[in-house]
Amino acid sequence: MTDTQKVASLSYEDAVEGGLFDAGEVDIPSAKFVIKQLQNTDKELTWLEVTFKPGGDVKEFTDYFLFGDPQSFVPSQDGRKLLPVADKALDANSTGVQFMRSLRDAGVSKQLTDAGDIQPILVGGRFKVIRVNQKKNGQDVMGKNNKPRTYLKVDKVIKLPGEQPAAGAKATKPAAAAPKASGGGLDLTSISDELREKTIGYIAEAVSSGPVARKAIASKVFPIAMKAKDTDMKQVGLVAFDAGFLAANSEQPIVRGEGDAAQMLAFVYNPATEEISKAA
Repeated sequence: MTDTQKVASLSYEDAVEGGLFDAGEVDIPSAKFVIKQLQNTDKELTWLEVTFKPGGDVKEFTDYFLFGDPQSFVPSQDGRKLLPVADKALDANSTGVQFMRSLRDAGVSKQLTDAGDIQPILVGGRFKVIRVNQKKNGQDVMGKNNKPRTYLKVDKVIKLPGEQPAAGAKATKPAAAAPKASGGGLDLTSISDELREKTIGYIAEAVSSGPVARKAIASKVFPIAMKAKDTDMKQVGLVAFDAGFLAANSEQPIVRGEGDAAQMLAFVYNPATEEISKAA
């Protein structure tokens, strides 16, 4: 592993029913990764939220493409990238991956999708989209009333962000420059004292019963943050996974509670083994 912040490549089960828009040309004014509850459940998942603007009398609408569980993938702070917080690959059957694959099939370069930044791929672009049945292992995924679930896929790239439409032109664009990393990838000066202290506390709780590998720490921290109903859960996962944060805050205790109920919480991070353990 390296010390730079890892970004998930976007090169390829949407559980929400699709809208009424079936096919046509659309502009995309907004696209970002979000954590959102699965429809009619309390389960939170990681999605690509895309706003489609068909024009004419058709109203602008938003659709969601599933990329996985937040214990494996979370949005970057600005929502432009998908960050892995566990050693797990994207599911090729997910609607998020299938949507990205349709972009590649329509001519978007691998260089762009490898870079992982969704904005230069979608935001400000114009595409022809069609609604198709969601597939898993070659079979239709069935939804309510035993009807196939559907999603929008890109059939043709009319123009990428910043380009002018050009008939017959292959859609390509240089990859955006990789962001400069500080420490483990996050800018540690941007982390508030409150976020720092509660992340240390969650990590200390997560390793209280035994050491945890850095690649698995977010999956251990998320349930603790969820139980606490922490609205910063997404950021906690990102910070807890960051090697720079772990190194800078190893053996740096915080105090939780007051008076007789106060307790010291701390963890120890070993950069050589990338293992996090309970502080003595």
